[in-house]
Amino acid sequence: MASGFINGTIYGRQETGFYVEDQRFVRFGSDAEIRKLLTEADDLTDLDGGFVLPGLISVHTHMLADSRQNTALPAEEALAAYGIALNKAGITAAGSEDFAVSGWQDGLDLFMRLAYQNRLHVRVSEQCRFRDENDYAAFLDEGYGAGIGDEIFSAGPLYLAMNEADGTLRYTDEEAETMVRLAGRFNTPVLAEATEPAALDQILSIFRETVLPGNPLQDGVICTETVHPDQLDEIKRLGLICAMPAGSTDDPYVLPYLKDDMTMLARLIEAADKEKMIAALTAGAARFIGLGNDIGRLQEGYLADFIVLDKDIMTGPAEETASVRIRMTVLGGEAVFEQ
Repeated sequence: MASGFINGTIYGRQETGFYVEDQRFVRFGSDAEIRKLLTEADDLTDLDGGFVLPGLISVHTHMLADSRQNTALPAEEALAAYGIALNKAGITAAGSEDFAVSGWQDGLDLFMRLAYQNRLHVRVSEQCRFRDENDYAAFLDEGYGAGIGDEIFSAGPLYLAMNEADGTLRYTDEEAETMVRLAGRFNTPVLAEATEPAALDQILSIFRETVLPGNPLQDGVICTETVHPDQLDEIKRLGLICAMPAGSTDDPYVLPYLKDDMTMLARLIEAADKEKMIAALTAGAARFIGLGNDIGRLQEGYLADFIVLDKDIMTGPAEETASVRIRMTVLGGEAVFEQ
């Protein structure tokens, strides 16, 4: 099915409309050019001058755990409702870490069931958290390497939480290296969370021995504001993807990790450098969660995931853009939220 969208203000482009087919952007052009591509069976949406941005992307969240705060609903219904809440906040994709809640089998089944039912309206790259190499090996033996799934839900990187809540190291060097090398044998990237300097030093020492030049698997780290400049230099030298809490560093190499997904648009509007923040929350975040070839850009060939705002946040007066509203959130060319 094809759709046309016209009369928009499209971020980073001169055109005012675009044509979507099979969930992807096929053509950008003038309103007249887009109209010519449509048949009687196609849909046409007038954006009424709305400001079009790529859908926002969360680099790390906990969809299953956060959805279960809604105790009035069964787990499946609560997760579907939470996806809708993310859509209302302008979020169309996320790297979500969920296996610690109910075990990987139950978590995987829940997400895949909703995706199959077309009720999971957020693209999810599951950050697969495992503590034990035997459990992770069993997961891999079932065929769930990185990228396995569909365009809505797929397995992502091995997620390693490198330290306990009290700051002590969770793994010995040998245990951590075994897990990293096991992931590598299945062409799966590793995303390591380090909340203490010693934990970051530990995973960096392992990555020095395992990350190939150019980091083709896209191994990465989520850090805290305690990162030492020498550690950041090593992260950059290894080519690791990297996220830290927003405001902890101004280094353009680092993506902001916004801990409250529902405030992403507000943080974007408040940003002093909006272009930098847009890039971080769209194309940069897409690369971080392993979907950089498919989402995060308003560009031909990419999945048509975008949001439509009621004001141009790049040129409008600050007093007006502070009250910006999301008119529409679109996933694969289909509206999943409208107001």
